[in-house]
Amino acid sequence: MFIFSYLIVIILGLYFGSFLTATSLRLVNNQKLFSKNSFCDSCGTRIKFLRLIPVIGYITSKGKCSFCKNQIPVKYTIWEIIHCCAFVLNFAVFGNNIPSFLTFTLLTTTMFVIAVIDLETMYVYNIHIFIFGILLAAFLYVNNILQIEFLSFIAALIPLFFKISYEYIREKITKNKVVIVGWGDVYIFIILFFLLDFLNIAIIILLSGLFGILFGILRKSEYSNHYPFIPSISLSVYTIFIWKFL
Repeated sequence: MFIFSYLIVIILGLYFGSFLTATSLRLVNNQKLFSKNSFCDSCGTRIKFLRLIPVIGYITSKGKCSFCKNQIPVKYTIWEIIHCCAFVLNFAVFGNNIPSFLTFTLLTTTMFVIAVIDLETMYVYNIHIFIFGILLAAFLYVNNILQIEFLSFIAALIPLFFKISYEYIREKITKNKVVIVGWGDVYIFIILFFLLDFLNIAIIILLSGLFGILFGILRKSEYSNHYPFIPSISLSVYTIFIWKFL
């Protein structure tokens, strides 16, 4: 029963990851979110059902479209696997508490979508940031760790002050064109500063910096004037809560 349960969770994690990846890419490309057919980005040919099976479809097709033979980006499959791992870990940590599992999985899903969109466009939709804030507050509430005090409102202004100072230094003093911290990142941190204590925030900032440096080393050549920082923040938020509830 134990093995069967995790097998179902793995399958669900892969399919949800595939769906979320496709949904994120359709948002990026201004396409219909719930189109009946999945298609090749290169030639527009409908993808056969067996090719849509996460990971297995990519392997059996040798990473190429069966019609035009163009390469299918391996990053899509990597994202599916990442989401699957997160889904399984969520189940392992929160499986005995349904409200915690549901709220944290929805939070994870939202962070996943925001991260994918930021990677592809270096842009974050405000509606997704709003949903992130609601789900984070819901998760903290169901676990009885939601504490909003007067200082929370003051703390929420810190990221805004940092962004204004950062932009002034970047434009007027260093004249650096590379934007590491965008407004979407600031909005996320405003939510974090409002809902979390300073210790957790400090750990998230530290981890975000470390993940950001690692990510930057791996993909430095892909970015010139802007840098997608949301994936590092999302991974840091995810890590700190998984570690807290292990």
